[in-house]
Amino acid sequence: MPSPTIEPRPVVDHHLTFDDWLQDYEAARARAAQEDKDVLVVFSGSDWCGYCRQMAKDTFLQPEFRDVIEPRYVLVYVDIPRSPAAQRKVEDFGRNQQLASHFPVGGFPTVLGTNSDGQTIGTVCGYIPGGVSAFVGQLDRGVARTN
Repeated sequence: MPSPTIEPRPVVDHHLTFDDWLQDYEAARARAAQEDKDVLVVFSGSDWCGYCRQMAKDTFLQPEFRDVIEPRYVLVYVDIPRSPAAQRKVEDFGRNQQLASHFPVGGFPTVLGTNSDGQTIGTVCGYIPGGVSAFVGQLDRGVARTN
């Protein structure tokens, strides 16, 4: 009797999704303190904001984004979708809404830099065309640390 064929599972590159980004800002602050980094929070409306989806595709989910950003920041993805199905995919939708109310999120996408103490060190609002390099340039201007 032949043995059953086991189909290999597809390899999922989490760098092409937000699956391995933290969703809990407080956990990100704790990790940032341990790793001596800042926190980079992306506020998004994944199911309704076209600019958020474009920014994810052009910038946040590009492999070179992680290469440049992860040595400096702990990444947090705060999604505020509108559809109930998309809201169920979020760890804690209420927490995300509270976080967006706490910080100066007036539009989407908004990218916020904070230190591990939770102090805002800069904000980048709206879609930044030009991919990773353009965004990193804007980020370096908008989230410049003064020590």
